[in-house]
Amino acid sequence: MLNWMRSALVPKRRTASTDTTLDAVAAAQAFFNAQIARMPTVWPLEPANDDPMVGVAEVVERDLRTAGYLH
Repeated sequence: MLNWMRSALVPKRRTASTDTTLDAVAAAQAFFNAQIARMPTVWPLEPANDDPMVGVAEVVERDLRTAGYLH
């Protein structure tokens, strides 16, 4: 039952077809890396002082007033 696990641990022999496959993978990776490097930046940079909590206090206060906890 565990033969497939044991066979996965055995080092594989390199063959000409394996080398060709690895060369094709390396060529594809190089191609896509070059394409990605040429892509323009899609997302604009966020301001350094952008606070995600801006406005939270106002929303909480409004909800508390609506619920009757604040007058």
